[in-house]
Amino acid sequence: MAEIVELRVHGVGGTPAEALLGVESQADLIQVGGDPAAPFQARRADPLVEGYVWGKLTSKGLLQPLWLLLLPFTLVNVAGWMHPPDDDYRTKRLPILPLLRFLVWALGLLLTVAYVLWLANIVVNRILAVETVFGWTPAREIKVLMSLGVLLALVGLQWLIARHVQRGFEGFPGPGRCGDEERGRPSVLVQAGRLVAPEAEGLGKCRFWFREREAGILLTAHALSGVATVIFVGVWAVTRADPRFLETAASRADPTKASLQLGALATGATEILLWILVALGVAQLIGWRIRPRAEEPRFRFLGPMTTAGLGVEAGTGFVYGLTVLVLGDPGRIGALGMAFGMAVLAGVLGLGVAAVWLWRGARRAVREAKDPGHPGHVPLDPQYEGGSGGDLHRGRELEGATPAMYERLGWARSGSDAGRNMDLVVFFVQMVFLVVALWELRGGLRLEEVPYLGGLATLGHLLALSAAGGILVFLVRRAYRPSQRRLIGILWDVLTFWPRRFHPLGVRPYAERAVPELQHRLVHHADELHRMVILSAHSQGTVIAYAALMQGDHVFDRVARRVALLTYGSPLWQLHAMAFPAYFDRRGFERLRKRLYGGAAARSPAWRNFYRRTDYIGKEVFGNHLDEEVDDPARVPTAVNQPKQAWPDPPRSPWVDLARHSFYNSEEKLKKHVETLRKEMSQARAPRRGARVGSRSAGPGNRRRAR
Repeated sequence: MAEIVELRVHGVGGTPAEALLGVESQADLIQVGGDPAAPFQARRADPLVEGYVWGKLTSKGLLQPLWLLLLPFTLVNVAGWMHPPDDDYRTKRLPILPLLRFLVWALGLLLTVAYVLWLANIVVNRILAVETVFGWTPAREIKVLMSLGVLLALVGLQWLIARHVQRGFEGFPGPGRCGDEERGRPSVLVQAGRLVAPEAEGLGKCRFWFREREAGILLTAHALSGVATVIFVGVWAVTRADPRFLETAASRADPTKASLQLGALATGATEILLWILVALGVAQLIGWRIRPRAEEPRFRFLGPMTTAGLGVEAGTGFVYGLTVLVLGDPGRIGALGMAFGMAVLAGVLGLGVAAVWLWRGARRAVREAKDPGHPGHVPLDPQYEGGSGGDLHRGRELEGATPAMYERLGWARSGSDAGRNMDLVVFFVQMVFLVVALWELRGGLRLEEVPYLGGLATLGHLLALSAAGGILVFLVRRAYRPSQRRLIGILWDVLTFWPRRFHPLGVRPYAERAVPELQHRLVHHADELHRMVILSAHSQGTVIAYAALMQGDHVFDRVARRVALLTYGSPLWQLHAMAFPAYFDRRGFERLRKRLYGGAAARSPAWRNFYRRTDYIGKEVFGNHLDEEVDDPARVPTAVNQPKQAWPDPPRSPWVDLARHSFYNSEEKLKKHVETLRKEMSQARAPRRGARVGSRSAGPGNRRRAR
């Protein structure tokens, strides 16, 4: 009989190992592989149930809150992966995908340059405004050189940090021979005078995760562009700064008079960024068809442009607010104040509409829960039927939902669908900001002069100022609170799955390490120890598991036949198929299912997905019988049927709370499905021993990184 191991992968937020494996404390666990940053741990009483604890990759370290400053770069990188699939092309004759990727790459490079220019405007002006340094009055040229030194130190520090991270994350090879092939292949965007799409960009390609050479080239390009910008700023400041700066009291009172041209350079770079965003939107409109919403859960309106625009707006807003905070009157850059003010107004309007939609959805969900003929019906506690009840439920066990629970249930079910519709609000806000910013920067009719609109520019100034100051305070306070660092980590769990192929200064991508590590562990169990594996994944862990199993070489064809996949709270269809349709769709889900244990011939499905109607992240994956709904609130077990031994995976209490996205492993339906899989898979005949792929030294317990 084959030996069965259950391998669990947790979701967002850095779930503790004891919660992942359903035990009482860390004392009930033992580490069986990996390292302290991303260990594989198993139950001490049952070592065949183990978990991959990857959460520290995104929630560890005092400097982790500083990643918030890298959010604009991260969003631009994510935008490069949001293009529609190839089969949505309007025509195969136009190289739209290479063009779109080139535009995102150029946008990222220019965003780095714009950041340096904005910071240079602040640093140079502040240092020029200083009269003496320890009693010494330096010349104007010396002050400019001091400014350049500060800027070059910032660029160099960022390069060193990014390079170190690349070695630890983007330089982690998988279990195949892809790493050896990758090191000998150049990475280019232009061949024979024409744009070409990058190779191996499918999740099923073994070279998808290990592209160390390409990551190094991109980082070097951004570092060189930053250095070149600093040198240009120095030359510009020396030749354009007012030579009477130190002699004029008025100039000392207003440091922006020292080199006003730097503000113009910063806004000029920002304007070019906005025009590239327009080109991104035009490229998608020309190159791809727009499918109806009912056919696919797509980001309905220009996903790459909207997401990249959100990054540009967030980054520009921070440095704009920092400029106002440090320098006071920002000069020409004040034209952006109206754009931020109008964006705030659009956001308030959009959120107001969303709130009304949410309220109506909650009312509808309450009616459906009360309707005995609806699939989402939740029975009412008998003592509340007929309008009776009141406080009669006190002192007795609940046998159904209370009216208060119906209200909570309605809001939870309505809110669980909100994520699929927020793209409309984000798109609306970005379009307003883009149009108004370009209008203002082009010197058209100043909207500040229009009656009743002048206050919006003031609102934009105040918003940028408060946001910049608030972010700085937030970073200082949260850096010393581990629980708050974990909350910030949830944001990175969602955004940093993708490799940094479009901007190397984004937050480090955990998947370039997590996916190969999980692949090594699967090879270790299935191909080396000849075990059968139940890969049990929750939330973002389902995305990691899917990416790991999608590898299509002969190694994973053999490994996949010994793996059954169990997903719950999965965002594969709810979020990832909407935002990244070129990489996640139901055809891909079905192809993977047929490669897993038993394929379509297995008595129990090789891939079963569980979800709740109240889950705001995880929903159906297949849209058929392979998806099974879990009750929320829980209905069983009752107090009489509660097990005497609660651990591991203690069951939920019925009727008293909503689990939403948590505690799936405590559900009876999942436990029964795992037991059924164990019985079936244990009866499978162990295959003949074949040649082992790789060596134990390449596994996650004793890794060997290719160099």
